[in-house]
Amino acid sequence: MDYGKAIELFRRAAAQGQASAQCSLGLMYDNGWAVSKDPVEANAWYQKAAKNGDPDAMYDLGRSAAQGSGMPQDQAKAFTWYQKAANCGLVRAELEVGYSYYNGIGVGKNPVAGVVWYRAAAKQGDVRAIADIGIAYMEGNGVDSDLVEAFGWLDVARFATQLSQNDMRFKWGVRRYLDDLKKEISPAQLKLGEARSRQLYEELRPKITSR
Repeated sequence: MDYGKAIELFRRAAAQGQASAQCSLGLMYDNGWAVSKDPVEANAWYQKAAKNGDPDAMYDLGRSAAQGSGMPQDQAKAFTWYQKAANCGLVRAELEVGYSYYNGIGVGKNPVAGVVWYRAAAKQGDVRAIADIGIAYMEGNGVDSDLVEAFGWLDVARFATQLSQNDMRFKWGVRRYLDDLKKEISPAQLKLGEARSRQLYEELRPKITSR
């Protein structure tokens, strides 16, 4: 990518109020592409884009607040921005809101609400959300403990991670959860879990394979 050419085009579009271009300028400053890295300037562009309704910019402001990048670290503020982006249907924001509720980060701990948001992200094919639902069923946290359901969701996540070589740590983490689960589950439950996995995969496959 010619970042020098790209930033010229983004500046022109941003000057006309185009939210996606304003967000892209924020990313350029965040990463130091064709400009000096400047997280404060990045956040200023994210703010403009978010004001114009760009959910990616809302998410990026949440990330900046969570990491203390270009602004004081503030998990509550991060959650507020993630929530705004999630309400726009941005899948990665739905996952963050779920994680925040499930673990009580920036908001009161509420595993039930966490699982609700994990389901929203899972419906869009987010594999981490699919795995997190399985873990919730395994732990009985936010939902009633159900080893069959846990196996179904985790097995779908295992299969989905085979489609990509990205994030090997996550891939092997899913397998460790499944290995631990197989030590607890009975042969009859395992058979039911495998059937549940096939059912879930058929429901989620169009979204998983399109990501």
